[in-house]
Amino acid sequence: CGSRYGESDLRTLHVLERLGRVYSEAGRYLEAKLAFDGCLELALAAHDEHLRDRFLAAHPSVPVAEVPAQPTDVHDLGGLREVGEALARRRD
Repeated sequence: CGSRYGESDLRTLHVLERLGRVYSEAGRYLEAKLAFDGCLELALAAHDEHLRDRFLAAHPSVPVAEVPAQPTDVHDLGGLREVGEALARRRD
């Protein structure tokens, strides 16, 4: 079963987990948790960019459009309309 993260991502997460334990032991768990969560978000974003780049290299004829991240999960018609409007604005 393959991992979603690369080896360097896993090493980074391991170091951050250890850092979190050290901070927790020093009574600063919240600070460590926020730092860990922020680094995890950056690692996930880098992984997503890597996947996008691989896909685009393998399929150069597929048209691509980007829209800004939504503040909440898109799960209803209103959210889909916002995404559609953002895509329409990108084409203008």
